[in-house]
Amino acid sequence: MSVETFKKLIQEKGNYDIIKILREGPIKTQTIVKYLERISKIKEKDTLKQLKELENHNIITSFQLKDNSRYYLLIKDFFIIRVPPKELLKHIQKNKELSKSLKEKYLSGIKRYFSQYLSSSKKLKSDVELNLIELIINPSINELIDFLNKKPIKLKSVRKKFPYFDDISDLLKKNDIIEIFSEGGISWALLNSQFTFDVFFPEYLIKNITERLRDKKIEKSLALKSLYNLKNAYLRLEKPEDFEELTQRINNKLEIIKTEEKKGDLNVEKVKELIKLYKAIGDYDNTKLWKAKVLDWLNRRQ
Repeated sequence: MSVETFKKLIQEKGNYDIIKILREGPIKTQTIVKYLERISKIKEKDTLKQLKELENHNIITSFQLKDNSRYYLLIKDFFIIRVPPKELLKHIQKNKELSKSLKEKYLSGIKRYFSQYLSSSKKLKSDVELNLIELIINPSINELIDFLNKKPIKLKSVRKKFPYFDDISDLLKKNDIIEIFSEGGISWALLNSQFTFDVFFPEYLIKNITERLRDKKIEKSLALKSLYNLKNAYLRLEKPEDFEELTQRINNKLEIIKTEEKKGDLNVEKVKELIKLYKAIGDYDNTKLWKAKVLDWLNRRQ
């Protein structure tokens, strides 16, 4: 999935709220439904559609427990990274309306800012970063940023195209997104930062869930199934070749075991190898199924 596709999905109302709540760990469908209804006034049927869409794009995954309750789990997260406004920088040098001194002032400011700027996933939970995400995923602000990146724009032209500009300009300046320059009675709104999304696998959930399990703040069956699903998602999305290889080995092992089963026998050693493969691929249900099968077969042999 491209960064642009991810960005469009996150900009849909409610989708970022789903990601935020799932950063804590696995959550029941109805809990998500009630949460979105409370904070965003989104109806249940619309929330269910959004969950399905996010799952289809491998941003979240779902699973059921024995009581048939469905849980959702985050398998793709993101943080935003500031980047220099490349298109604007290309055009600003060619612009004949801006003075040399204004160009130099703007360009030196950009150079100084980005020489000190660090991007890190540690920013994910900082208040500054979270507030900035809320800004960037706003379609109106995103449209404005795209517009300002095309070429140097006079302030009066920005106000004409975006009547709401004055309402948000202070916020944009405070967050180092734009800067207003004036010379010769003309003001210019110049873009300081563009933004891209860094999409990553949320490994932090493994630690979160493990700690909650240790502190008995999550049921063991829910924690284990979540950890298995995270492993499965990581292999599928981040290591597809490893996933394919493990899947093939499972299929080969199954074929041998089923052939022997038809003869009325169960090769326990082969089944143990199969269970290890299911664990490696993050298949919780089949791991449990084959463990139970071995125990049942051993009990009948006694």
